[in-house]
Amino acid sequence: MALVDLAYYAHGKPLSLTEIAQRQVLPLTYLEQLFVTLRQKGFVSSTRGPQGGYVLAREAETIRIAEILEAIGEPLQTTRCRRDAETGCLGTKGHCLTHALWAGLGQQMHQYLNGISLADVCSSDFEEPDRRPSGEPDERSDLRDQGRIPKGNDPGTRKAKSICERRVT
Repeated sequence: MALVDLAYYAHGKPLSLTEIAQRQVLPLTYLEQLFVTLRQKGFVSSTRGPQGGYVLAREAETIRIAEILEAIGEPLQTTRCRRDAETGCLGTKGHCLTHALWAGLGQQMHQYLNGISLADVCSSDFEEPDRRPSGEPDERSDLRDQGRIPKGNDPGTRKAKSICERRVT
């Protein structure tokens, strides 16, 4: 994610899109288009010249991941119908049988991503959620209860691998 790269590496100094593109293995033309939108929406500001580039326009702690996705036109929509539409998923006023299921998932995704800031993603404390389906037995809890895995050293909770952990020298 280009804004995470900017938040992590810029430290208040402008970063060129070429640097971000190389680190994130993204096409420069894509980043140029993306950053026009991000600048217009107030997430970044730009500086021209040889030492120019982009910096965050706000503190990383105040920029939420859900907010970024909405700003760049990537809504967290899991249903075919829009909230403001006069018709539902079926092209009528009605909704499909699974509408509430998918709408609920969309709300959960938005809530989760709205609770995470750019600073959180760059933090070494950011943890990847357990991938085990809910309700599936957790054999680690038995080991923890027996004292064989100390709390805080649970191998089931692992730090998320992100650009924030791979510093480029």
